[in-house]
Amino acid sequence: MKNAPVKIEHERNSLVEEKMSLLRKIKEDGIDIDGLKAQIEEVEGEKTHLQLKMSDLDLELQFANLQLNDVRKVLVQTESEKDSLIEEKSAILIKINESDMAVHALRAQIEEVESEKSQLQLEMSNLDHEIQSANLQFTDVKLAFVQTELEKNLLVEEKFNLLRKINEDVINSDGLKAQIENVES
Repeated sequence: MKNAPVKIEHERNSLVEEKMSLLRKIKEDGIDIDGLKAQIEEVEGEKTHLQLKMSDLDLELQFANLQLNDVRKVLVQTESEKDSLIEEKSAILIKINESDMAVHALRAQIEEVESEKSQLQLEMSNLDHEIQSANLQFTDVKLAFVQTELEKNLLVEEKFNLLRKINEDVINSDGLKAQIENVES
């Protein structure tokens, strides 16, 4: 497009040079002036035609430049949008990486908590066994206590029986002493 005005200008210059050359030749050769005038009119017509064509090409060039400016604006806007999208992508990737790290950290915590839970369950199981063993021992001690209480009650009863018997024997012995003393006296 840019070469078209240059080409037209070049053609115009060529025509002007040709005209000048013809005028020189006329002077030198004495050529028919009417024929040359007709040729000049023809060349002038071609010149006008070429000037119109050049004007049309200038308009096309201006239109093409406007379109090029519009395309450049769209390109700048697209580049800006592309840069924004790249920044968004980077931010999203950072968030994804942070999320992945958080997920890994949470999984590690879950594993740790699961391990602690298993350990606590094992300890609870051991404590349950100890409680069952302590309950059995308590039951044994309770039975032994009940048996000891029974034996104690039997011994207390036996003691009271023996004390009563001793009291009866003392009373009987006092009565016998009194009788012996009465008999001796």
